[in-house]
Amino acid sequence: MKDPALSLWHRAGGVALGAYLFLIPFSNAAVEIFFPILLVLWLLGWKRPFSIEHLRRIPSPNQKVFLLLGLYVAICAASVVSSSYPRLSLIGLIGKTLEYALLFVIAADLVDQPQVCRRAVRALLAAGGLVVLYGFLQEWTIYKALYKSQAADPIRGFTLDYVRMVGPYRNPNDLATLLMVTGLVAAGWILKPRTTRIPAGLLILAALLIGCMVWTRSLGAMLGLFGGFVFLGVLHRNRKGVLWGLGGLAVVAGTIFFTFSIESFREILTLSDVASHDRASMWQTAWAMIVDHPWVGHGLNTFMANYSRYAPDAGQNPAYAHNCFLQITAETGLIGLAAFGLFLAGLGRTIGAALKTDVAPAEFLQEPALRAGLGGIAAALLAFLIQSAFDTNLYALRQAVLFWTLAGAAVGMSSRLLRFEQRS
Repeated sequence: MKDPALSLWHRAGGVALGAYLFLIPFSNAAVEIFFPILLVLWLLGWKRPFSIEHLRRIPSPNQKVFLLLGLYVAICAASVVSSSYPRLSLIGLIGKTLEYALLFVIAADLVDQPQVCRRAVRALLAAGGLVVLYGFLQEWTIYKALYKSQAADPIRGFTLDYVRMVGPYRNPNDLATLLMVTGLVAAGWILKPRTTRIPAGLLILAALLIGCMVWTRSLGAMLGLFGGFVFLGVLHRNRKGVLWGLGGLAVVAGTIFFTFSIESFREILTLSDVASHDRASMWQTAWAMIVDHPWVGHGLNTFMANYSRYAPDAGQNPAYAHNCFLQITAETGLIGLAAFGLFLAGLGRTIGAALKTDVAPAEFLQEPALRAGLGGIAAALLAFLIQSAFDTNLYALRQAVLFWTLAGAAVGMSSRLLRFEQRS
Protein backbone atom coordinates (compact mmCIF):
# COMPACT_ATOMS: atom_id res chain seq x y z
CA MET A 1 0.00 0.00 0.00
CA LYS A 2 1.26 3.45 -0.89
CA ASP A 3 2.30 5.63 2.04
CA PRO A 4 0.59 9.03 1.54
CA ALA A 5 3.05 10.79 3.84
CA LEU A 6 5.96 9.38 1.88
CA SER A 7 4.36 10.45 -1.41
CA LEU A 8 3.92 13.98 -0.04
CA TRP A 9 7.58 14.04 0.97
CA HIS A 10 8.56 12.83 -2.50
CA ARG A 11 6.66 15.67 -4.13
CA ALA A 12 7.85 18.33 -1.68
CA GLY A 13 11.49 17.23 -1.85
CA GLY A 14 11.50 16.94 -5.64
CA VAL A 15 9.86 20.33 -6.11
CA ALA A 16 12.23 21.94 -3.61
CA LEU A 17 15.31 20.50 -5.31
CA GLY A 18 14.07 21.66 -8.71
CA ALA A 19 13.39 25.14 -7.34
CA TYR A 20 16.85 25.23 -5.81
CA LEU A 21 18.52 24.35 -9.10
CA PHE A 22 16.41 26.98 -10.84
CA LEU A 23 17.48 29.70 -8.35
CA ILE A 24 21.22 28.94 -8.37
CA PRO A 25 22.17 31.17 -11.35
CA PHE A 26 20.27 34.24 -10.22
CA SER A 27 21.26 35.22 -6.70
CA ASN A 28 23.70 34.33 -3.92
CA ALA A 29 21.10 35.47 -1.39
CA ALA A 30 18.41 33.24 -2.90
CA VAL A 31 20.76 30.24 -2.70
CA GLU A 32 21.57 30.92 0.95
CA ILE A 33 17.96 31.59 1.95
CA PHE A 34 16.47 28.60 0.14
CA PHE A 35 18.99 26.05 1.45
CA PRO A 36 17.43 25.88 4.96
CA ILE A 37 14.02 25.34 3.33
CA LEU A 38 15.41 22.45 1.30
CA LEU A 39 17.08 21.04 4.41
CA VAL A 40 13.89 21.20 6.48
CA LEU A 41 11.83 19.52 3.76
CA TRP A 42 14.42 16.76 3.53
CA LEU A 43 14.54 16.28 7.29
CA LEU A 44 10.76 15.91 7.39
CA GLY A 45 11.35 12.52 5.83
CA TRP A 46 14.05 11.56 8.37
CA LYS A 47 12.56 8.11 8.91
CA ARG A 48 13.50 7.18 5.38
CA PRO A 49 17.00 8.56 4.73
CA PHE A 50 18.29 7.51 8.16
CA SER A 51 16.57 4.14 8.41
CA ILE A 52 18.71 0.97 8.38
CA GLU A 53 16.54 -0.49 5.63
CA HIS A 54 17.09 2.50 3.39
CA LEU A 55 20.85 2.57 4.03
CA ARG A 56 21.11 -1.10 3.06
CA ARG A 57 19.43 -0.33 -0.26
CA ILE A 58 22.20 2.09 -1.23
CA PRO A 59 24.47 0.29 -3.76
CA SER A 60 28.01 -0.46 -2.58
CA PRO A 61 29.79 2.00 -4.97
CA ASN A 62 27.59 4.83 -3.68
CA GLN A 63 28.31 3.95 -0.06
CA LYS A 64 32.02 4.30 -0.83
CA VAL A 65 31.44 7.77 -2.29
CA PHE A 66 29.76 8.90 0.94
CA LEU A 67 32.64 7.46 2.98
CA LEU A 68 35.23 9.23 0.81
CA LEU A 69 33.29 12.48 1.14
CA GLY A 70 33.33 12.00 4.90
CA LEU A 71 37.10 11.48 4.78
CA TYR A 72 37.57 14.75 2.86
CA VAL A 73 35.36 16.65 5.31
CA ALA A 74 37.27 15.14 8.25
CA ILE A 75 40.60 16.32 6.82
CA CYS A 76 39.15 19.79 6.28
CA ALA A 77 37.98 19.75 9.91
CA ALA A 78 41.44 18.65 11.08
CA SER A 79 43.00 21.60 9.22
CA VAL A 80 41.20 23.95 11.63
CA VAL A 81 43.50 22.75 14.42
CA SER A 82 46.72 23.59 12.56
CA SER A 83 45.30 26.66 10.79
CA SER A 84 47.13 29.97 10.79
CA TYR A 85 43.70 31.58 11.21
CA PRO A 86 41.55 29.10 13.20
CA ARG A 87 38.48 31.35 13.26
CA LEU A 88 38.45 31.73 9.47
CA SER A 89 38.92 27.98 9.06
CA LEU A 90 36.06 27.20 11.43
CA ILE A 91 33.79 29.61 9.54
CA GLY A 92 34.78 27.98 6.26
CA LEU A 93 34.19 24.50 7.66
CA ILE A 94 30.70 25.25 8.97
CA GLY A 95 29.52 27.74 6.36
CA LYS A 96 30.97 26.09 3.26
CA THR A 97 32.45 22.60 3.49
CA LEU A 98 29.82 21.04 5.75
CA GLU A 99 27.01 22.80 3.89
CA TYR A 100 28.27 21.58 0.52
CA ALA A 101 28.64 18.03 1.85
CA LEU A 102 25.11 18.12 3.26
CA LEU A 103 23.80 19.49 -0.02
CA PHE A 104 25.50 16.58 -1.82
CA VAL A 105 23.80 14.05 0.49
CA ILE A 106 20.38 15.73 0.16
CA ALA A 107 20.57 15.83 -3.65
CA ALA A 108 21.70 12.18 -3.77
CA ASP A 109 18.80 11.07 -1.59
CA LEU A 110 16.12 13.17 -3.29
CA VAL A 111 17.10 12.27 -6.84
CA ASP A 112 16.99 8.61 -5.86
CA GLN A 113 13.19 8.91 -6.16
CA PRO A 114 10.84 8.41 -9.13
CA GLN A 115 10.57 11.36 -11.52
CA VAL A 116 12.73 13.74 -9.42
CA CYS A 117 15.59 13.44 -11.92
CA ARG A 118 13.42 14.69 -14.77
CA ARG A 119 12.07 17.62 -12.74
CA ALA A 120 15.56 18.62 -11.63
CA VAL A 121 16.98 18.56 -15.17
CA ARG A 122 14.04 20.56 -16.50
CA ALA A 123 14.45 23.17 -13.76
CA LEU A 124 18.14 23.57 -14.58
CA LEU A 125 17.46 23.89 -18.31
CA ALA A 126 14.67 26.41 -17.67
CA ALA A 127 17.09 28.51 -15.64
CA GLY A 128 19.63 28.25 -18.46
CA GLY A 129 17.01 29.47 -20.95
CA LEU A 130 16.24 32.54 -18.83
CA VAL A 131 19.96 33.25 -18.45
CA VAL A 132 20.32 33.19 -22.24
CA LEU A 133 17.47 35.71 -22.60
CA TYR A 134 19.12 37.90 -19.98
CA GLY A 135 22.41 37.69 -21.89
CA PHE A 136 20.75 38.72 -25.16
CA LEU A 137 19.18 41.70 -23.37
CA GLN A 138 22.63 42.75 -22.17
CA GLU A 139 24.11 42.38 -25.65
CA TRP A 140 21.33 44.57 -27.07
CA THR A 141 22.04 47.20 -24.41
CA ILE A 142 25.74 47.18 -25.25
CA TYR A 143 24.96 47.40 -28.97
CA LYS A 144 22.72 50.46 -28.47
CA ALA A 145 25.07 52.23 -26.05
CA LEU A 146 26.84 55.28 -27.47
CA TYR A 147 29.87 54.63 -25.28
CA LYS A 148 30.35 50.89 -24.96
CA SER A 149 32.51 51.16 -21.84
CA GLN A 150 29.62 52.89 -20.03
CA ALA A 151 26.89 50.39 -20.98
CA ALA A 152 24.82 49.48 -17.92
CA ASP A 153 23.13 46.21 -17.06
CA PRO A 154 19.48 46.61 -18.15
CA ILE A 155 18.10 45.05 -14.94
CA ARG A 156 20.63 45.54 -12.14
CA GLY A 157 22.03 48.87 -13.33
CA PHE A 158 25.78 48.41 -12.75
CA THR A 159 28.31 49.19 -15.49
CA LEU A 160 29.20 46.21 -17.67
CA ASP A 161 32.95 46.63 -17.27
CA TYR A 162 33.81 43.68 -19.49
CA VAL A 163 31.58 44.96 -22.34
CA ARG A 164 30.66 41.29 -22.71
CA MET A 165 27.72 39.11 -21.85
CA VAL A 166 27.71 38.32 -18.11
CA GLY A 167 24.06 37.36 -17.54
CA PRO A 168 23.05 37.40 -13.85
CA TYR A 169 26.73 37.21 -12.81
CA ARG A 170 29.40 39.90 -12.56
CA ASN A 171 31.94 38.48 -15.01
CA PRO A 172 31.79 36.37 -18.19
CA ASN A 173 33.76 33.42 -16.78
CA ASP A 174 31.09 32.71 -14.15
CA LEU A 175 28.38 32.94 -16.80
CA ALA A 176 30.40 30.58 -19.02
CA THR A 177 30.40 27.98 -16.23
CA LEU A 178 26.61 27.96 -16.01
CA LEU A 179 26.15 27.88 -19.80
CA MET A 180 28.77 25.13 -20.20
CA VAL A 181 27.12 22.94 -17.56
CA THR A 182 23.55 23.40 -18.77
CA GLY A 183 24.61 23.05 -22.41
CA LEU A 184 26.22 19.68 -21.72
CA VAL A 185 23.24 18.50 -19.66
CA ALA A 186 20.99 19.41 -22.60
CA ALA A 187 23.34 17.65 -25.03
CA GLY A 188 23.30 14.52 -22.89
CA TRP A 189 19.51 14.54 -22.76
CA ILE A 190 19.38 14.87 -26.55
CA LEU A 191 21.31 11.61 -26.83
CA LYS A 192 18.43 9.61 -25.38
CA PRO A 193 17.45 6.27 -26.98
CA ARG A 194 16.20 6.50 -30.55
CA THR A 195 12.74 5.40 -29.44
CA THR A 196 12.25 8.72 -27.66
CA ARG A 197 11.43 11.86 -29.62
CA ILE A 198 13.80 14.84 -29.31
CA PRO A 199 11.84 18.10 -28.96
CA ALA A 200 12.95 20.82 -31.35
CA GLY A 201 12.90 23.26 -28.44
CA LEU A 202 15.57 21.25 -26.64
CA LEU A 203 17.83 21.31 -29.69
CA ILE A 204 17.41 25.07 -30.01
CA LEU A 205 18.07 25.58 -26.31
CA ALA A 206 21.25 23.47 -26.44
CA ALA A 207 22.50 25.45 -29.44
CA LEU A 208 21.78 28.77 -27.68
CA LEU A 209 23.44 27.70 -24.45
CA ILE A 210 26.60 26.51 -26.18
CA GLY A 211 26.64 29.46 -28.59
CA CYS A 212 26.36 32.00 -25.76
CA MET A 213 29.06 30.16 -23.81
CA VAL A 214 31.38 30.50 -26.78
CA TRP A 215 30.49 34.19 -26.99
CA THR A 216 31.79 34.76 -23.45
CA ARG A 217 35.28 33.92 -24.78
CA SER A 218 36.20 32.06 -21.60
CA LEU A 219 39.09 29.78 -22.58
CA GLY A 220 38.82 27.63 -19.46
CA ALA A 221 35.15 26.98 -20.18
CA MET A 222 35.93 26.20 -23.82
CA LEU A 223 38.45 23.57 -22.76
CA GLY A 224 35.87 22.17 -20.34
CA LEU A 225 33.21 22.11 -23.05
CA PHE A 226 35.54 20.24 -25.38
CA GLY A 227 36.29 17.69 -22.65
CA GLY A 228 32.57 17.24 -22.04
CA PHE A 229 31.86 16.70 -25.74
CA VAL A 230 34.64 14.13 -26.00
CA PHE A 231 33.20 12.32 -22.98
CA LEU A 232 29.76 12.16 -24.61
CA GLY A 233 31.32 10.88 -27.82
CA VAL A 234 33.21 8.11 -26.01
CA LEU A 235 30.16 7.27 -23.90
CA HIS A 236 27.82 6.65 -26.82
CA ARG A 237 30.37 5.19 -29.25
CA ASN A 238 28.17 5.63 -32.29
CA ARG A 239 27.95 8.01 -35.22
CA LYS A 240 25.98 10.52 -33.23
CA GLY A 241 28.48 10.39 -30.37
CA VAL A 242 31.43 10.88 -32.72
CA LEU A 243 29.68 13.88 -34.22
CA TRP A 244 29.34 15.40 -30.73
CA GLY A 245 33.08 14.91 -30.15
CA LEU A 246 34.02 16.45 -33.50
CA GLY A 247 31.47 19.20 -32.93
CA GLY A 248 33.12 20.09 -29.63
CA LEU A 249 36.52 20.30 -31.30
CA ALA A 250 35.06 22.47 -34.09
CA VAL A 251 33.44 24.82 -31.57
CA VAL A 252 36.67 25.36 -29.66
CA ALA A 253 38.88 25.68 -32.78
CA GLY A 254 36.39 27.92 -34.58
CA THR A 255 35.98 30.19 -31.58
CA ILE A 256 39.72 30.61 -31.14
CA PHE A 257 40.10 31.31 -34.87
CA PHE A 258 37.27 33.83 -35.24
CA THR A 259 37.33 35.46 -31.79
CA PHE A 260 41.02 35.90 -31.05
CA SER A 261 43.55 37.59 -33.28
CA ILE A 262 46.83 35.86 -34.02
CA GLU A 263 48.62 38.29 -31.72
CA SER A 264 46.23 37.77 -28.80
CA PHE A 265 46.38 34.00 -29.30
CA ARG A 266 50.21 34.18 -29.21
CA GLU A 267 49.97 36.18 -25.98
CA ILE A 268 47.72 33.52 -24.44
CA LEU A 269 50.08 30.69 -25.41
CA THR A 270 53.09 32.55 -23.96
CA LEU A 271 51.13 33.71 -20.86
CA SER A 272 51.98 37.32 -21.76
CA ASP A 273 48.42 38.68 -21.89
CA VAL A 274 47.04 40.46 -18.82
CA ALA A 275 44.72 37.65 -17.67
CA SER A 276 47.39 34.97 -18.06
CA HIS A 277 49.96 37.14 -16.30
CA ASP A 278 47.59 37.60 -13.36
CA ARG A 279 46.92 33.88 -13.19
CA ALA A 280 50.63 33.10 -13.33
CA SER A 281 51.16 35.40 -10.36
CA MET A 282 48.30 33.76 -8.43
CA TRP A 283 49.60 30.27 -9.20
CA GLN A 284 53.10 31.33 -8.10
CA THR A 285 51.66 32.58 -4.81
CA ALA A 286 49.73 29.35 -4.29
CA TRP A 287 52.84 27.29 -5.03
CA ALA A 288 54.87 29.29 -2.50
CA MET A 289 52.22 28.51 0.13
CA ILE A 290 52.33 24.81 -0.75
CA VAL A 291 56.13 24.65 -0.52
CA ASP A 292 55.99 26.29 2.92
CA HIS A 293 53.35 23.87 4.33
CA PRO A 294 53.15 20.96 1.88
CA TRP A 295 51.38 18.25 3.90
CA VAL A 296 48.65 19.91 6.00
CA GLY A 297 48.46 23.34 4.40
CA HIS A 298 47.75 26.67 6.03
CA GLY A 299 44.18 25.88 7.06
CA LEU A 300 40.81 25.79 5.39
CA ASN A 301 39.52 29.15 4.09
CA THR A 302 42.82 30.98 4.73
CA PHE A 303 44.20 31.40 1.20
CA MET A 304 43.35 35.07 0.84
CA ALA A 305 44.33 35.84 4.44
CA ASN A 306 47.83 34.47 3.75
CA TYR A 307 48.07 35.81 0.20
CA SER A 308 50.07 38.98 0.88
CA ARG A 309 52.81 37.05 2.71
CA TYR A 310 53.59 34.95 -0.35
CA ALA A 311 52.65 37.19 -3.31
CA PRO A 312 55.61 37.84 -5.64
CA ASP A 313 54.54 41.47 -6.25
CA ALA A 314 54.53 43.73 -3.20
CA GLY A 315 51.19 45.34 -2.54
CA GLN A 316 49.27 42.88 -4.72
CA ASN A 317 45.64 42.57 -3.67
CA PRO A 318 44.58 39.19 -2.21
CA ALA A 319 42.82 36.97 -4.71
CA TYR A 320 41.74 33.39 -5.23
CA ALA A 321 44.31 31.09 -6.82
CA HIS A 322 42.24 30.70 -10.02
CA ASN A 323 43.22 27.04 -9.87
CA CYS A 324 40.99 25.24 -7.40
CA PHE A 325 43.35 22.28 -7.02
CA LEU A 326 46.29 24.52 -6.12
CA GLN A 327 44.10 26.36 -3.62
CA ILE A 328 42.87 23.12 -2.03
CA THR A 329 46.50 22.06 -1.62
CA ALA A 330 47.56 25.42 -0.21
CA GLU A 331 44.77 25.29 2.39
CA THR A 332 44.59 21.59 3.32
CA GLY A 333 47.91 20.29 2.00
CA LEU A 334 48.70 17.34 -0.19
CA ILE A 335 46.67 15.20 2.22
CA GLY A 336 43.57 17.30 1.55
CA LEU A 337 44.14 17.23 -2.21
CA ALA A 338 44.55 13.44 -2.10
CA ALA A 339 41.30 13.10 -0.13
CA PHE A 340 39.44 15.29 -2.62
CA GLY A 341 40.95 13.31 -5.49
CA LEU A 342 39.82 10.04 -3.91
CA PHE A 343 36.31 11.44 -3.59
CA LEU A 344 36.29 12.45 -7.27
CA ALA A 345 37.65 9.02 -8.25
CA GLY A 346 34.90 7.32 -6.22
CA LEU A 347 32.30 9.57 -7.82
CA GLY A 348 33.60 8.76 -11.30
CA ARG A 349 33.66 5.04 -10.55
CA THR A 350 30.05 5.12 -9.33
CA ILE A 351 28.85 7.02 -12.38
CA GLY A 352 30.82 4.71 -14.67
CA ALA A 353 29.30 1.61 -13.07
CA ALA A 354 25.80 3.05 -13.48
CA LEU A 355 26.35 4.01 -17.13
CA LYS A 356 27.51 0.45 -17.89
CA THR A 357 24.41 -1.17 -16.39
CA ASP A 358 22.41 -3.61 -18.47
CA VAL A 359 18.91 -2.55 -17.50
CA ALA A 360 15.84 -4.53 -18.47
CA PRO A 361 13.54 -2.63 -20.88
CA ALA A 362 10.61 -2.63 -18.44
CA GLU A 363 12.77 -1.01 -15.75
CA PHE A 364 14.48 1.42 -18.15
CA LEU A 365 11.21 2.75 -19.50
CA GLN A 366 10.22 3.86 -16.00
CA GLU A 367 12.77 6.67 -16.38
CA PRO A 368 13.58 7.02 -20.11
CA ALA A 369 15.74 10.08 -19.48
CA LEU A 370 17.63 8.60 -16.53
CA ARG A 371 20.73 7.25 -18.28
CA ALA A 372 20.84 10.10 -20.78
CA GLY A 373 20.48 12.61 -17.96
CA LEU A 374 23.27 10.93 -15.99
CA GLY A 375 25.56 11.00 -19.05
CA GLY A 376 24.92 14.71 -19.55
CA ILE A 377 25.53 15.52 -15.87
CA ALA A 378 28.72 13.41 -15.88
CA ALA A 379 29.99 15.36 -18.91
CA ALA A 380 29.05 18.63 -17.18
CA LEU A 381 30.91 17.65 -13.98
CA LEU A 382 34.01 16.73 -15.99
CA ALA A 383 33.88 20.06 -17.84
CA PHE A 384 33.41 21.89 -14.53
CA LEU A 385 36.53 20.29 -13.08
CA ILE A 386 38.57 21.09 -16.19
CA GLN A 387 37.58 24.74 -15.97
CA SER A 388 38.36 24.66 -12.23
CA ALA A 389 42.04 24.36 -13.14
CA PHE A 390 41.84 27.92 -14.55
CA ASP A 391 39.14 29.57 -12.46
CA THR A 392 37.44 29.83 -9.05
CA ASN A 393 34.59 27.38 -9.64
CA LEU A 394 34.80 25.50 -6.33
CA TYR A 395 35.13 28.73 -4.31
CA ALA A 396 32.47 30.96 -5.88
CA LEU A 397 29.20 30.29 -4.06
CA ARG A 398 26.82 29.71 -6.97
CA GLN A 399 29.30 27.65 -8.97
CA ALA A 400 30.23 25.52 -5.95
CA VAL A 401 26.57 24.92 -5.06
CA LEU A 402 25.90 23.92 -8.67
CA PHE A 403 28.76 21.41 -8.61
CA TRP A 404 27.85 19.77 -5.30
CA THR A 405 24.15 19.61 -6.17
CA LEU A 406 24.77 18.00 -9.56
CA ALA A 407 27.37 15.63 -8.10
CA GLY A 408 24.83 14.48 -5.51
CA ALA A 409 22.17 14.18 -8.19
CA ALA A 410 24.54 11.98 -10.23
CA VAL A 411 24.95 9.64 -7.25
CA GLY A 412 21.17 9.46 -6.78
CA MET A 413 20.64 8.65 -10.45
CA SER A 414 23.40 6.04 -10.27
CA SER A 415 21.61 4.39 -7.34
CA ARG A 416 18.44 4.01 -9.36
CA LEU A 417 20.22 2.51 -12.38
CA LEU A 418 22.25 0.11 -10.25
CA ARG A 419 19.14 -1.10 -8.41
CA PHE A 420 17.31 -1.52 -11.73
CA GLU A 421 20.14 -3.80 -12.87
CA GLN A 422 20.03 -5.80 -9.64
CA ARG A 423 16.30 -6.40 -10.02
CA SER A 424 16.64 -7.40 -13.68
